[in-house]
Amino acid sequence: MMITFQITREDLLAHLAAYNAQLGTIKNVYRRGFLWGPLLGLLAVAVFRPAADGVALGLVAICTVVGAAVWHLTWPSRLARANRALLDEGVMAKEIGTHTITVEPDGIHEVAEWGEVLRKWHVVTDVEEAPTHVFVYCAGQGPCIVVPRTAFASPSEQDEFVKAVRARGPISG
Repeated sequence: MMITFQITREDLLAHLAAYNAQLGTIKNVYRRGFLWGPLLGLLAVAVFRPAADGVALGLVAICTVVGAAVWHLTWPSRLARANRALLDEGVMAKEIGTHTITVEPDGIHEVAEWGEVLRKWHVVTDVEEAPTHVFVYCAGQGPCIVVPRTAFASPSEQDEFVKAVRARGPISG
């Protein structure tokens, strides 16, 4: 089975969002914020406490709560900005363009303007069907193949591709 399609900037942003979701980036950031916020608050209390007991404790509590809230409220926009920077600075710009993938007995062969690669079946860990894309995940790489749903002539062709990949790869459950 061979599929030829165009990868756009929007496709790569969807790829990065899926990658971040797969890694649990948002969850880890929130967990880190809830860990470090109180610890930094306690450190600030220890530093400022000798100066003025009541004032320092109240000020530190307010700063900790406000700082944690600002961190959590601004994280999604900071993550989106970082993702756009990856594209704008050219780190992922080479991915934009025409791609051809072929499901072969040895793996998934991808040819693009940057070159070609054969991803062997033992590295394929999952296939995710998102509303606008099909993501093929590879060990340690997040979605290593991004296929826009528009690349498929019909839903049955997409189902055939997904089934072919799941049948050959060591898909983790």
